[in-house]
Amino acid sequence: MQIENFSKDTFCLTFVEGPINFSLMRSIKHMFDTCTCTQIKNNLFIKAKNIRFYKDFIDEEYLKNGSIRLSHAWCLRIVYCLSKQIEYLIGNESKCFYKLDFDHLLVIEDVFFYLSPESLVQLEKGMLQIPHSLLEKKDGFFSPELLDFIDSVSGFVSGSIHYKTIYYSLGLLLMSALNMNNGDSLEKIKDTKLYYFIIRCLQKDIHHRHLIFL
Repeated sequence: MQIENFSKDTFCLTFVEGPINFSLMRSIKHMFDTCTCTQIKNNLFIKAKNIRFYKDFIDEEYLKNGSIRLSHAWCLRIVYCLSKQIEYLIGNESKCFYKLDFDHLLVIEDVFFYLSPESLVQLEKGMLQIPHSLLEKKDGFFSPELLDFIDSVSGFVSGSIHYKTIYYSLGLLLMSALNMNNGDSLEKIKDTKLYYFIIRCLQKDIHHRHLIFL
């Protein structure tokens, strides 16, 4: 995916892998009541003050604060935005992502948005239907049950995984944003709402995972 400043207040997102899914377009409009999105072939035109990749956003924050660790407040913003997007896709489009990564995480003004048509799959009776071609790629944040399934199959076998696998992926993404993937412990943020949200996402029992922020 590429981002180009098409005009003063319009950005063009070009998708190399193919046209954007209409479900993703509707989820953008769900996040932005005043957002205008127009698709022309593999290009998506969005009216916004600014759009940048998460990695560029992190570089900006580093220049401001001298830290690669995302602030507590920004992590809470990720929780709000991605939870809202995920819940919309599940409840309104019968689709969901099977994993998250930073490469497709965008910051549209002050809203975090995951925009990966390839990672968006069909949801049937609570199970994500993942084509075999996607299971060959291990980039991003994967739940343990999805990794176990990938390691146990071979050839042209598609996967059927509970949709709460994405909750685990979100928990891992948040830990990485906090720079806690190198042996750092979540104890550093213990007794905060963010701590308990991540803990609920990372439950080993998939049925005990919840997107609840208390």
